[in-house]
Amino acid sequence: MNWTTPDDLKKKLCTSWERGVFFRADFKTHGHYFSPGTNEPDAPDSPDAPDAADLLRFSLKGPGASEMLSSFDAVRTWAGTWLEHAEQNNIQLEWIERAHRQLGRNRIPRAAVFSDIDAIARYISRQNELRVFRKSAEYLLARFPLLADWISAHPFALAENARDLESLADLTDWYLAHQRPGIYLRQVAVPGVHTKFIERHRLILGQWWTILCSGTDAYGPSGFERADGFASGQRLSAVSFARRFGFLDKPDLVRFRILDPLLAVGGFTDISVTADEFAARPVQCVRVLIIENDITVLSLPRIPGSIAVYGRGYGFESLARASWLAEKEIWYWGDIDTHGFAILDQLRASFPKTRSFLMDETTFVTYRSRWVTEPDQVIRDLPRLENGELLLYRALCSGTYGQQLRLEQELLPWDAVLSATELLQ
Repeated sequence: MNWTTPDDLKKKLCTSWERGVFFRADFKTHGHYFSPGTNEPDAPDSPDAPDAADLLRFSLKGPGASEMLSSFDAVRTWAGTWLEHAEQNNIQLEWIERAHRQLGRNRIPRAAVFSDIDAIARYISRQNELRVFRKSAEYLLARFPLLADWISAHPFALAENARDLESLADLTDWYLAHQRPGIYLRQVAVPGVHTKFIERHRLILGQWWTILCSGTDAYGPSGFERADGFASGQRLSAVSFARRFGFLDKPDLVRFRILDPLLAVGGFTDISVTADEFAARPVQCVRVLIIENDITVLSLPRIPGSIAVYGRGYGFESLARASWLAEKEIWYWGDIDTHGFAILDQLRASFPKTRSFLMDETTFVTYRSRWVTEPDQVIRDLPRLENGELLLYRALCSGTYGQQLRLEQELLPWDAVLSATELLQ
């Protein structure tokens, strides 16, 4: 018998609660919406926030006519259980009368009805969560009316940050008065706020500031585009947060090793410089190798006229600024897997003449005993691959040699690496 029990009702209510359904409905019913710049309530109109009244009634699945006859004692026990449960928990029951030729007229419960969302919160022991949400929503909305939609969409994020809400609001006021400040986070002068506080809360700050700096237009006073990703929860790294909101951040570094002693800078051959310095001061070399594995770079032999740049996976922003690289002979070596080819494709977006080495079918097949598994493959169009690279990439995607195979560059014999570098000279 699949009849609704009190435990079923509690589970359903808890699921809806954890989806934020009741918070949104409560906020729509009791939240104070204000139009920007006025003290007049603005009629809430959010299709994602149902009326509270629509959420207070829950249909109960009960016995059908045949079950009434075949399991009458069980039906009577089930109805009695609901009656007792409703009386103990202040739940109103709706009843339906069933007429039966043999059993006569009998009433069975068909719905459980709560008086309000507070009653639901008490029933599933969530009163404190509701209290914190209401208090936090009222406070934040009074400070920033434009965040009404955010409050409705992120009730748990609001409640989880209740203790820090005043500091977050003060920091937001400061930012609105100093948009794109051009300083380090360490220099922000807001009582109770420090660098780690900002970094810990950069997701919620990123969402708020994107909305508030955009206002009601597509572009706000500081040129912020209202991007759904930031408004709805796209994660921001520390670097992207700083860049997006106009703070200074630690500069990107480019590390490279000079493979020709004649090109050494002041006797140094392993050098790290800022991306801006790397872009502004061309290295007097003929050839640039970009290699993903650090130990491989450190192990490379002397190669006349060459430097080797330590690869950073998909991060080519720093190298892209160095326009002088386009005049050099650029070689890339990464893993023979779908990500390796995707990185090569991305590099060619900045430097189209880049050539690859040790990323061909012959190398892949020759060392088949060293194949391993690539956990997550990139399967998309890579338009900048050359013909041989493209064929091998498609073979990896389609499983021609086996499912999700890869040949990591550090698994290649060292004599094979040395032979390949000799051919580059």
